[in-house]
Amino acid sequence: MVQFWAMSAAHVAVGRTAFSVQWLLLILLGCSRLFVEAGTDFYKILGITELAEPEEIKKAYRTQSLVYHPDRFRGDPQMAQDMMVKINAAFDCLKNPDTRRMYEYYETDYEDMAEYEKDLKKKQRKDLYLYESGVTILWSKNIDTKLGVGVENGTTPRIWVVKLYTPNDADAVKQVSEFKHFGRLAQKSSDLGAGAVNCAFDGGLCQRFFQMMGRQQIPAYLILSDIQPVEQMATDFELFDEEKYGYPSAKELERRARKLASHEVISIDGPFLEQNVTRNPLVKEQNVTSTTIWLVWFYHSERCSKTEVCDKTVPELRKLSVELRGVARVAAINCKKNKQSCRGHLDRASTIRCFLHRQNKHFVQSFLLDGGYQAMAGAASILKYVVQPGVELHYPAHPYRQKQDPTTSSGAGSASTETIDLSQVDINKLRVSQLKEILRSRGESCIGCADKSEFVKKVQELAGHKKEL
Repeated sequence: MVQFWAMSAAHVAVGRTAFSVQWLLLILLGCSRLFVEAGTDFYKILGITELAEPEEIKKAYRTQSLVYHPDRFRGDPQMAQDMMVKINAAFDCLKNPDTRRMYEYYETDYEDMAEYEKDLKKKQRKDLYLYESGVTILWSKNIDTKLGVGVENGTTPRIWVVKLYTPNDADAVKQVSEFKHFGRLAQKSSDLGAGAVNCAFDGGLCQRFFQMMGRQQIPAYLILSDIQPVEQMATDFELFDEEKYGYPSAKELERRARKLASHEVISIDGPFLEQNVTRNPLVKEQNVTSTTIWLVWFYHSERCSKTEVCDKTVPELRKLSVELRGVARVAAINCKKNKQSCRGHLDRASTIRCFLHRQNKHFVQSFLLDGGYQAMAGAASILKYVVQPGVELHYPAHPYRQKQDPTTSSGAGSASTETIDLSQVDINKLRVSQLKEILRSRGESCIGCADKSEFVKKVQELAGHKKEL
């Protein structure tokens, strides 16, 4: 099929520029998921409303395609190419009733979720969190891309709370409301995520989690940190202990997740290691009298997949980073991705090395912590005892953490919808996203709603109920 389209494009492009050939290939081969960013409004791109009929969508697509055709567009060729990618992605989504319906709930995952719903019906299973955008449905086909193996350098940490359940389990059903509430809290946060695995649908994935846990438990809540040393699956986790912490309420799940997220481990890459750790960046500054201490965990994600030492190191590393806050910075670097920079520092799956920047001297002293994770607790106590009495310490600022006011950084969008007086606005003029947020902020939802009129009706019912009260 690819070969056929490539030949067709080449024939159509005879006598045109090489750019036109590239443009046609890009459009015909389709690259919507690679280029379309979160927040892109497909309806706005095609210039239609959420109530547009199929024929109207086709007409809008043809119109917009002509506007940005490279032989007609008189502006920046790159802009035309970027717009055509978005136009094609919008049309591919909205022309299909299944993906169009899922787009209302899952802005970037509509294709995966349309496939999930199709398989769900084929297996004659039900799902407790379908159409709940605050809870990400995890299954074998998306688990690696969603959870991955840790955050990339410079991105905001993402702490996941993953629920394993079966739809016919009484406790799992009883806890649905609170976990949806937690999902809404996570949506308003920059560092939390809520995910659910339907074990009746994907038993193989649940078995992978059960092996990690060392037992089979339904329902179960796993809190996954953003430091994941192995490639196949996230392995650093804490199991929510219902006997210790009680009923898994949304607030308690959030509290436990944030406690796990409170570590100070920085995920670094090769350039950062060479510029800020193996070299002393303060050497250029005048009258520097402080000492900087770095503890760096060097690990190889492929080798870590074959040994348990890495899984045991991560939780100790997180605890150590908190214990040494203000004394020493703790960092982690994946040597599979940064082979050149790790050369000489790693000769196995995992090693921990200490680097000392003494005042403004060029020479950086380093030594290996023998015993790995088992030696960390003792090393921390000795380090704090030795350096604190007579040494001025420099504690580098977190290089990637956003400086923001936590009271204003999250939930800004929801605050505006929470304060909307439904008796004073024309509900029909609100966008679908606003209608969904109004329902969400008031603890409501519109399960099965596919077009705007159904969302409007639901919000009008909510407004009418408030008037009666």
